[in-house]
Amino acid sequence: MNKKLLSSLVVVSIVLLGVYFLSQESNKNIKSAPVLPNVEWSKLSKLVLEKEGVKLELSLDKSSQAINKWVVASQSSYPASSSSVNGLMFKLMDLSGSQSVDLTDAGLSRLGLTDDSKSAGQGIITLFGQNGEEVEQLYLGGLRNRKNTTVEETLALSGQYVRKKSTGKSYLLALPINAQTTASAWLDTEILSIPSSMVYKVTAARAAVDSSYGILRTSALTAEGKPEFSLKEKAPANKEIDKLVFDQITSGLEDLKLENVFPSNTDSPELSDMKFLPLLTYELVNGLVYKITGGDKGEKSYITVSVEYNDSLADEAIAVETKELEGKTVDPKKPKILKSSKEEAEKLQAGYVKWKYEVPKYVYSRFSKNRDNLFKDIVTPAAK
Repeated sequence: MNKKLLSSLVVVSIVLLGVYFLSQESNKNIKSAPVLPNVEWSKLSKLVLEKEGVKLELSLDKSSQAINKWVVASQSSYPASSSSVNGLMFKLMDLSGSQSVDLTDAGLSRLGLTDDSKSAGQGIITLFGQNGEEVEQLYLGGLRNRKNTTVEETLALSGQYVRKKSTGKSYLLALPINAQTTASAWLDTEILSIPSSMVYKVTAARAAVDSSYGILRTSALTAEGKPEFSLKEKAPANKEIDKLVFDQITSGLEDLKLENVFPSNTDSPELSDMKFLPLLTYELVNGLVYKITGGDKGEKSYITVSVEYNDSLADEAIAVETKELEGKTVDPKKPKILKSSKEEAEKLQAGYVKWKYEVPKYVYSRFSKNRDNLFKDIVTPAAK
């Protein structure tokens, strides 16, 4: 290593050490204070998020037997994602300002911290108590930007300005918060999350016979890892299964993403004149049979889900599993196939029958593929 390079490394090290000690000193001078210390979080019954003229309402489902069950009230009270709601609540509970700031009326307006200027901010979150009373309203302002010209300014916290309606005080948050008003961010998709390990058979019934197909589980039901499947029909000459497409179909109900939901018992303008055609039937090892219907309308795609119970299907899967385990040492801790029931299917169906779902195009394509979409050309290695 030459002396010039060594000298440069020494200088860089000294600068970095200086930056470190400055940051420690800067952090000592920052006093964090809770922004919402008086809110009784266990007594909240409603959250209203507003951004760019769009409002989304989350409400506590008081009719549910489950504790802390929320619904997206602005989406016909569809079940809300518990993780999304709890994530927002925990973030609000932990909200602390690195400093309280005094802003002029012009500053408040510029940052979007007033009713008249809210379009310039990041949204508004309003909290309501058990009796519907407004507990607090939080204006989420613009992000803090400064031109860094010195080391001290480089180390200074950036963040977001917020203002409490009850006190009028403004704070600078170290971590920004956003009022997400897109429905898909709050819809519960857990009720439509079925891992491919549960899938036994998949059937596509199409109007044209040569477009229909069936998929069968080929790997052992007791095998570890991702299951394997095969096509009942033969591949055309010079064609082979496109494994990527195959995997998309067999895992079609896994982590299903929803864009929007519509009550089945109302005539939604979005779904007028829509025809829902049979797409795929998923038969599970526990005896549940899921049927997907759907259709496209313009740039959007929609599906419905129904479920029923087939006892003979569950018996068949259990018989296969039992045969696989014959003569083998079975780990008592390893779960075996558990049959579902007619009652469980009816309970699930009672939820599915209420809704029609808007899904992204890429999700819909999993269900709508015809047989010829399952294959790709066989690539022959070039002769040496």
